[in-house]
Amino acid sequence: MCFLLNGASFIAVIAALLAMRMKPKENKARETGAWQGLKEGFTYAFGFAPIRSVLLLLALVSLMGMPYTS
Repeated sequence: MCFLLNGASFIAVIAALLAMRMKPKENKARETGAWQGLKEGFTYAFGFAPIRSVLLLLALVSLMGMPYTS
């Protein structure tokens, strides 16, 4: 009985989701290749100090901490 009531409680949520009308999103085709996108990502990540700090900290923990735990 509990599973039946729980399942019935989702009917309102499903109905609300089906009632939503959204505009289709336009996909903008990019002319750049995968290597260009990868280069842009590295340039942005290492050019922005907070992201660079987080990436370097993650690399340090992965390099030094994970072998110690296993």
